[in-house]
Amino acid sequence: MIKKSNLFFLSIFFLIISYHFSFSQDSNESSALSDDSLTFLIDKIESTNGQSRSEAVYELASRGGPIEVIVPLLTDILNEADYFWFYSSELSYSNLDMEAIRPNEMAGLSLVKIGKPAAEYLISQFLGDEPQNRANALIVLAMMRDDAYLDHIINGLRDSDKRVRVNAARLLGELRHNRSVVPLILALDDKAVRVDAIKSLGLIGDFQAVKPLIDLLKLKDETLKDHVAAALEALTGQKLPADYRVWQSWQTENSIKYGR
Repeated sequence: MIKKSNLFFLSIFFLIISYHFSFSQDSNESSALSDDSLTFLIDKIESTNGQSRSEAVYELASRGGPIEVIVPLLTDILNEADYFWFYSSELSYSNLDMEAIRPNEMAGLSLVKIGKPAAEYLISQFLGDEPQNRANALIVLAMMRDDAYLDHIINGLRDSDKRVRVNAARLLGELRHNRSVVPLILALDDKAVRVDAIKSLGLIGDFQAVKPLIDLLKLKDETLKDHVAAALEALTGQKLPADYRVWQSWQTENSIKYGR
């Protein structure tokens, strides 16, 4: 069963990617790997755990080994654990401490750094049978912050596996792209991702979501209605009770701005 993850945690993680993660630029780090060095690092990755393995992953990616070798290897390491940031509360927010970061986290960060060549390989993961791999591929593509990959994340809302759909709904809220509003509105019919879609629509802030969210207040699920009211407050600036009639009356009075 999927644990609740915190979108704020995810935002912080994106900031880490943007501001704190950079590979060393000195000559020793940036020099190309020899065949012997490449073999040594791969052996180290396959035979060690924890900090030593994370360091080997970092060095392998930062020294620019052959993409056709590095990207599949990093992807395999990434997929060793579900949702590689969601369960990583011990990861430092101020820097990437080698003693704290897990190998699969470092692999994900390295794939983000590699960029397009890694993205092309990750997209191929969507054709596979492993939901975990598809879910993790969505995470890394989202972290690349490239609109070219947005459709792949949106398509994740229609995946056969709940974990992939949940990831897609959460990530679209973080990316805050208006193109994802309609797909998220359609995803409100999916009970498995409904709460995450509601939260993401509140984060994106597009007024198209107002009426569909108000319609959800007809349901009897009080917890769900609280999430809806919070999203509507984020969208409209109005702090009103989680009551359909109250919000419907408000919408009627403000129909020119928010639609009917």
